[in-house]
Amino acid sequence: VSLNPVTEISTVFGDVIAGKTYYVIGDSITDTRFQVSETKDGPPLELFTNIGNMYVYGGEALHDMFYVRNGTGIRNMTVKGLRGTLSEENEYLTRRPTGGAYVSLDPGTGPDDTRAWITRKSPYVQNVTTFGLGCVGMKIDSTLHNGGNRSMVSNDFTQILSDGIGIWCKGGDALTEAVSVFSYYGYAGYFAEDGAKVRATNGNSSYGTFGCVAEGFDVTEIPATGIVNNTSGEATAKAVSALGANSEILKIQYTHAGEQYYENVTNLLRNSNSLLESTWVNDSNVSITRAATTPYENEFAWKANATTSLTDSSYLTQTVSIAPQGRTYSNVSGVNISGSGINATFDLTVTGNEYSVGIKNGGD
Repeated sequence: VSLNPVTEISTVFGDVIAGKTYYVIGDSITDTRFQVSETKDGPPLELFTNIGNMYVYGGEALHDMFYVRNGTGIRNMTVKGLRGTLSEENEYLTRRPTGGAYVSLDPGTGPDDTRAWITRKSPYVQNVTTFGLGCVGMKIDSTLHNGGNRSMVSNDFTQILSDGIGIWCKGGDALTEAVSVFSYYGYAGYFAEDGAKVRATNGNSSYGTFGCVAEGFDVTEIPATGIVNNTSGEATAKAVSALGANSEILKIQYTHAGEQYYENVTNLLRNSNSLLESTWVNDSNVSITRAATTPYENEFAWKANATTSLTDSSYLTQTVSIAPQGRTYSNVSGVNISGSGINATFDLTVTGNEYSVGIKNGGD
């Protein structure tokens, strides 16, 4: 099967579209003519005129060149001949080359073919240069194998692939290490897809569209979960601004989030993690003990037992003071720090959980 990427045509004829891949039908080739199809092994494309010309590239230009498995080494060579085009943009606005890969994992007879799995030593590419169009230098596709290591390594690997991808690593189990891998004029130098891992050093991606692309994630990955304990030291707060003749507090901020919360906390309860403190009151019909164990690390657990069978008894309470709502200070005088705000006054309103300030008079 031959390929015609139609990247350069002097005259567009028939329904041929520049930039689209066509396939030469092998059994149609004669000394003077051949037929092309829009799909591999598909029906011939009918052309409405035979006036015009285009480039046709022979050989297996869309296929992979080398398949590698356990311990395979590809060294000291220059390869060329793979040609393709770029696909349309996907949902992430990226494209893929349609040409083959110079080096690819061996698919064997299918993903369960253990003979093709990488079980002892990763394939190694060293001192190799590739030339091509719309193709791939090295592709590690983890979907080709259902076991083993889906990996390759390389060094001194130069890719001159217009609209191609230098190293394409695909799938959550795919990984590669690339040292001194250089990509020129490619669509992407390094491409990690669907959770694949690329470790690269001392390389470059020059004159192309993208240097490095990471797209998608591993749908089979199990997220790591944990508990974050961010308490340290007792909670403290300070007033950071005040206003008015009696320095009414306008703003409070925490200087420390608190550890164990033995003092005031954001829910207004004191000693909320120590029920034996004096701030907690009961009617002597409740027995409070700290449990020896707790289901959560770095936290306390408490056991409360009623010592009476009477109803409406056995309670544990705490008195909480709440700032009065609706108190308003009008025309509160301010202190001029800088500027010309002499004689400025403000309105201050106190609610149950905040203080709000409005400008009454901007001053002189």
